[in-house]
Amino acid sequence: MSLLSLVPAKVWIALALLIAVAGVYKAGEWRGYQTGKTEQLKASVEALRSRQGVDDATKNLDDRALCLRLGGMPDDCR
Repeated sequence: MSLLSLVPAKVWIALALLIAVAGVYKAGEWRGYQTGKTEQLKASVEALRSRQGVDDATKNLDDRALCLRLGGMPDDCR
């Protein structure tokens, strides 16, 4: 008779359920992590696209126009 046969079946069932629940929990945690990373990447791509639009809009401005565009006062932008 082995020591494992001395453990009641209810204990084995409880252990199996505990392992299954832990696996499902970790899978959900991983999915949430991946979803967060995906959203972060989408936000980064959108920020880069927006930056490209700003770069295109300001690339050909002279110093005074750029100063005014950035909120400078007309007397300060020369």
